[in-house]
Amino acid sequence: MLAAIIALIATITGAFFGSLIAEDYRRFRDGQGTAAAFLGELTGLYEGGQEMLRVLGVLKEITQAGKVIPFAEFDPPKDIVLEAHAKNLGLLGADAAKDVAYVYQRLNGFRTGYMVLTRTHKTLSPSEVVASLESCERAIQASQARGVNLLAKLETLAAAEYEWPRLPKWKRAPAED
Repeated sequence: MLAAIIALIATITGAFFGSLIAEDYRRFRDGQGTAAAFLGELTGLYEGGQEMLRVLGVLKEITQAGKVIPFAEFDPPKDIVLEAHAKNLGLLGADAAKDVAYVYQRLNGFRTGYMVLTRTHKTLSPSEVVASLESCERAIQASQARGVNLLAKLETLAAAEYEWPRLPKWKRAPAED
């Protein structure tokens, strides 16, 4: 009878730990896939931002030379990966999740500013157009400044290998003198 109880406890314990490990591995794999997806989308946005900075510089030069630019209206694109994986941001860890949110918000700041510029440019003075273009540049530059480190973090997360146990690493507060 005692052997049966011990076997039952061992079976339940084994099933419990097996379930924990399986769930942890699923979360790891989901986090890895989320990191890879964000890495792909943000790399594309980073490269597009580099090109857009060049375009904004040319548009500023043209405006400062006294020419009027016939801006076509701009409708901001959707961030497909962000929309699909926003619920999984926590799987990236707090630092990466914070940086992802920051980068996308700065990109949205650029998109909103540029959209407003394309819709109102006919009513703006050349100096207002230049100021709007500079604001758009600052938004892209801010997203890229944080984005460079974020891309490295996401690359590391996407390439990570699973290890058990995955325990949190606690950061100690700096000692006060």
